[in-house]
Amino acid sequence: MFCSLQETVQINTLKDEAFHKITVFYLSALVFQNSEL
Repeated sequence: MFCSLQETVQINTLKDEAFHKITVFYLSALVFQNSEL
């Protein structure tokens, strides 16, 4: 039980990190496009 719970937390952390990286990349791409215009 504890092991599976720990694994779930690790997976959720990886998802949060991936989502954060995608969000930062998307926002920086928007800023870059706006500065080009």
